[in-house]
Amino acid sequence: MAGEVVIAANEALFQMAVDKYYELNPTSFSRTELFELPFIGPVEVMLHVPAAPRIDLRPIAGSMAHFMASTDRLQVQVCVTPAGGQKLKMAEVTYKAGLSGNLALNGSKVQARNLAVTLNGPLDQAVEPAVNNYLAGPVREIFQAVLPLAQLGAILGPTVTVAPLSLTTAGNMALLRLRLGSDTAGSPQLPAPGAGGPAICSAMDRDAVNTVLQGAFRNLEYTAQAQGAIPLVGTWSMRGGITAENLQLTAIGGPDALGTIDLRASLALSLDLAGPLPAAAHDLSLTGRVPFTVQVETDSEGKRVLVRPLLGAPQISLPTTLPAPFQQVLEIAGRHVSNMAEALVQQINQHFGQYVPQLTVYQIPDVLPGLPVPVSLSFDTLGFEGDRLVAILTASV
Repeated sequence: MAGEVVIAANEALFQMAVDKYYELNPTSFSRTELFELPFIGPVEVMLHVPAAPRIDLRPIAGSMAHFMASTDRLQVQVCVTPAGGQKLKMAEVTYKAGLSGNLALNGSKVQARNLAVTLNGPLDQAVEPAVNNYLAGPVREIFQAVLPLAQLGAILGPTVTVAPLSLTTAGNMALLRLRLGSDTAGSPQLPAPGAGGPAICSAMDRDAVNTVLQGAFRNLEYTAQAQGAIPLVGTWSMRGGITAENLQLTAIGGPDALGTIDLRASLALSLDLAGPLPAAAHDLSLTGRVPFTVQVETDSEGKRVLVRPLLGAPQISLPTTLPAPFQQVLEIAGRHVSNMAEALVQQINQHFGQYVPQLTVYQIPDVLPGLPVPVSLSFDTLGFEGDRLVAILTASV
């Protein structure tokens, strides 16, 4: 079993993070670069951006770049120090500058790679290396921190394998695809965040939710035995067991998801008949199902999304006829099978009752991890839509 999860951070979230980063770290956008130019000598380039760069997550036309960080006010002062002379200010220019790059995955970490700067102004060749170094550090740090990827495997637990598949940009969003389980599957469609505000969107397909449920479920068995007498017939005895297995999510739609758990029962019946008739025995194999619904909810703090399976009444049917000596035992056996099935359902409910706090499919941090920016996240939308579990988290500072 496998499934896919898609997580996306929209452009507004990256912009909010950049704005806050600039507010808390204004000196990271002011620095001095020193390097040598042939035939000129030491060159000192002082750079300053008086406002946070703009983030554009649309793929850049004519290139392979996923994003652009740009500013209309990159202030540059260039000084040279000739051999044996004093420092001279050669130029003071305000540029339009952009830093484009690609988003990539390194294990469970997001990286900004292939960073390239573009400038609109004189002295480009002299200034470009300094600007590249200057903008690259903050941009890398921000992109690595906004998507909380490393936590997902820990959230879902050791029974669920989480493998990042791809990271790209589309529709002004950074899109991350992850696989749950060992097979490939199609990516679920993302929900659209409302009003264009800072948000993280996620969608988990039916197979992915199923993988999470199966990670907590285990086969359970209930056994019982009974005996009694039937007037004018003889005494009877019964022993057997019933097993619950193969949890399977079958449909998602509306507020709940639907699924089934298979039941398999084996009964050994025996009759000690009155009179000279010999004792008789008969083995009975039965199948049935327990229907269940899955509700999605947050914990009391609103920080974790839990999936909660709720079991219905077991559905198991008896054969309409049995060999003649056992026909009168059929109704009695049916009652015992029903009792065993109900007892088994209680065991399953108790089992899931212990595991529900661990059936977490998403967990949000108090702040964006890895970034010294106090950005709070909260759930705005959560539930089943179509054939997927969707969530929209809004961000605020």
